Amino acid sequence: MKHSTRLHNLVLKFDRTFSDKIWWQIIILLGIILVALIIGLFICYFLTFGKNCRDVNFFEWALYLLIDGNALSNIYTDNYAGGERPWLTLLFAILGSLLGMVVFGGMLISVLSNMLERRIENYRKGKNTYVKENHYVILGYDEIVPSIIKQICTNEDAYVLLQSSVPSEEIAEKIHSSIAQDCEKRVIIKNGHRTSVKDLEELKLNQACSIYIVGDRTKPSHDAMNIDCMEKVYAILEKNKDKGLPESITTVFEDPDTYAALQVTDLFEDIRKLKVEFIPYNFYSDWAKQMFVDTDGIRYPFIDGDGISSKSDKHVHVVIVGTSSFGVTLGIEAAKMLHFPNFDGKNNRTEITFIDLNADNELQLFMTRTRHFFEVQEHKYGEFVREGDKLVYKEGTKPATGFSGEDANFLDIEFRFVKGDIYTKEVQALITDWACDDKQILSLIFAMRDSRSNMAIAMNMNDKVYECGTRIFIRQNTSSKFVDKVREMSQTAKEKMVIGNDGTPKALMIKGRYSNVFPFGMTDIIFDINKRAQQMAECINYIYNYYYDNNYLVNENGNPIQRENMDDEDKKKCTLSYQLLQHGESILQGMMKYNKEDVLENAHQLWIGLKVSDQWSNLYSAYNIGFRERSLNAEGYIGCRNLSAETLLKMAEVEHNRWNVEKLLMGFRKPQKEEDAYQLDLNLYKEDQRKGIFNGFKKTNNKNQYIHGDIRPFNQLNEIQEIDKEIIRYIPWFIEMANKNY
Repeated sequence: MKHSTRLHNLVLKFDRTFSDKIWWQIIILLGIILVALIIGLFICYFLTFGKNCRDVNFFEWALYLLIDGNALSNIYTDNYAGGERPWLTLLFAILGSLLGMVVFGGMLISVLSNMLERRIENYRKGKNTYVKENHYVILGYDEIVPSIIKQICTNEDAYVLLQSSVPSEEIAEKIHSSIAQDCEKRVIIKNGHRTSVKDLEELKLNQACSIYIVGDRTKPSHDAMNIDCMEKVYAILEKNKDKGLPESITTVFEDPDTYAALQVTDLFEDIRKLKVEFIPYNFYSDWAKQMFVDTDGIRYPFIDGDGISSKSDKHVHVVIVGTSSFGVTLGIEAAKMLHFPNFDGKNNRTEITFIDLNADNELQLFMTRTRHFFEVQEHKYGEFVREGDKLVYKEGTKPATGFSGEDANFLDIEFRFVKGDIYTKEVQALITDWACDDKQILSLIFAMRDSRSNMAIAMNMNDKVYECGTRIFIRQNTSSKFVDKVREMSQTAKEKMVIGNDGTPKALMIKGRYSNVFPFGMTDIIFDINKRAQQMAECINYIYNYYYDNNYLVNENGNPIQRENMDDEDKKKCTLSYQLLQHGESILQGMMKYNKEDVLENAHQLWIGLKVSDQWSNLYSAYNIGFRERSLNAEGYIGCRNLSAETLLKMAEVEHNRWNVEKLLMGFRKPQKEEDAYQLDLNLYKEDQRKGIFNGFKKTNNKNQYIHGDIRPFNQLNEIQEIDKEIIRYIPWFIEMANKNY
């Protein structure tokens, strides 16, 4: 029994070894050839073909007997000194010849043929690795992968190593139909699992330029597996960091809640300590930025039109049909970006409305996700109530859940949930009323899960919705060609006769009904992480760092001064902008004296070491620069230069309003009175004054508990107002630093 088990184990080990790698087959073949030669030498040495052939070269005879198919025939025809050959000699010669035929005529050819076949098979199945350095690694396959490959291939020297457990032939076919041929030639498909350390080590991650952890977003365990993959990638990078490190790791997260958590937690702080940039990516959030922010992707109309000035009586209203993950993400991202200077504390808030049949339940879920926002701000809820034979829309305002009085309702964003069926005439009539309200700049977003339903309703709204110029966005899963074609055909203006206010007919040139219809959400559009906005964000952080770093604070005589010994006016004089303006230079003129590449490199190094939550805060500030620029242009400040003190203060307030909403939606909360750092420190300050002790006014925040004392109305801030002004002053410089043509 033991003998049988050993034999089976030996056979199993041989089969695994022989089928594992080609070079094992070569080693075994060489071993067999060596054994065959030894047997041949044995035959020639002990059973010579002639007793008088003492001068025979046994190695040559053995090789001759094994390789040459005519060797056995020659043995019979050669003269033999002893007369007839001994039968034993002939027998061993026959065995040697047969051994040679098997080894060299069969096994050698078979192994060589198998090597070529295995090589071709391994290539087709993605088991070969070719690129060893300066490549881009994509882990996992998803519908957005072709888009990522397209962006990478804008670099003509880039090669992509794509690893996936999906059959390589299937991936190759999808890529072939999605990307250009010259780009396809630079894609190498490698079969493997992104959570297997062995498979990851074969990808030479340390020598890669960038790593993209994608996975398959349709799998329920997608985000958890990507986090597991991140940890294993980090372990490999840390272990081999002397061989190099990639510039960045971009990780895709499907669930909005996971993505939101990663925006405020340093879950992958160890990655950043390696000086590798970690970029969390969410498909829905990325599309929101493409729709609301001026990017290098699809050119969408500005959500705020030509810009909203502080004197404007209009406000932005974004209506989202459907509460899918896509729709909810669009609403949250809109709230972080759409802030304007005409908000006076009560009027002209940006409205974000969700319409859904289950709006009541979705509201509760939404409030749970963003509870700290609703602790501070009231919201609206509406539904259709039957009165007789009619459905009448009833709307009410729900108060803030955590604060009241001057501590509540100071935000410039208002959410509304409407319970109703988009297919009913009542809901469509409500949307029509909003579209025809000249005080609203309306955008209508169809974000239901079924793209066919989105198309059906978006293309068949009330005629007035189209006539009033409402921007309509339709979610499409794959291609945008149909919607694009319809919009292009509607761009040509045609003459239309209308009756004027005075009762006389007038001829107007009006575009087609679908001239403002735009697709979004397609997977075939180029993947975009908006490098221009990130560059501006890094410059914003550079200015923040300049303002807060004690090493940069000097008085008018150039002597260093400690921040805690300065009042707000002194701190203002120590800002970089103040020093530049004192020399009679504009900020842009003064900052352009610095070498751009040096500044960007310093800013990038500061950025890599920045906390994740602060990175996102700077990014959202950068996303809003386009809105600030259009608002200032509407005010008459072309180029955002030479702002009056009043305008500067108003735009700084807009920046703080944006920051308030961003922090609340990202999980921070406003402190209660007993936690309020401003109030507590002020009491301590007064007590110290009574005792004759002066320690200055200090403000502390318990950010580890996500409590931030600066979440309050702008007029209740102290020195923070100055840094908000500083950001507004530098808008021309931020734009210039991120300008590709500079």
